[in-house]
Amino acid sequence: MAVILYGPSLALSQVTGLNVWIAVGLCGIIFIIYTSIRGIKAVTGTDVIEASIIFIGLTISTIIDITDAGGTSKLYKTVKVNNRLQFSVVDFDPSIRYIMWSIFISVIFSSTAQYACIQTQAERYMCIKDTRSAKNQCVRLQTKIISRSFQMYPLFGIETSRRFSGYAGLFIACMLSATLNTFSSGANSMATVILEDISKQLTKKYSMLNEEQ
Repeated sequence: MAVILYGPSLALSQVTGLNVWIAVGLCGIIFIIYTSIRGIKAVTGTDVIEASIIFIGLTISTIIDITDAGGTSKLYKTVKVNNRLQFSVVDFDPSIRYIMWSIFISVIFSSTAQYACIQTQAERYMCIKDTRSAKNQCVRLQTKIISRSFQMYPLFGIETSRRFSGYAGLFIACMLSATLNTFSSGANSMATVILEDISKQLTKKYSMLNEEQ
């Protein structure tokens, strides 16, 4: 949760010149207020809008990158010359860190764990009555200078966005949308666990003790 909150705050500080810890505090307050208004319903209800913002931001960023590289043909030649395209190589050697089969199998297990077992995802499924309701809800929403290595992409996005009016704001919105999606569902899950498994259990225990006395 802390890392998720720190990422977009860092990007925000790069754009606005705001102190990174002030940005963390502001983002945290906004996320908490947003999540506490309607809980998991607010999380689920804005997922499509946030995903749309992320998709638009990444698409524009990709188009700018390809254009700066000289177009798709030149980009393909550069990648090929540097031996970055090896689709025909299918190796079963487990000592190699990244091969097609290891990535394919790891993605299956990681995706299954993320979308079938994690509480944040389960709560989203449970707050939708059925598949049709989920689809209808999506349709309605659709109408409407660095010190760390992980600062590279935010800095890159900001540097490339200076040529286009409004793109810097879209880039920040893209990062904040991804963070808001994850942070809000995690905060709601933590609140649910504290309320249901700790607070209510302690209250129930004290009530039973008072009745016995």
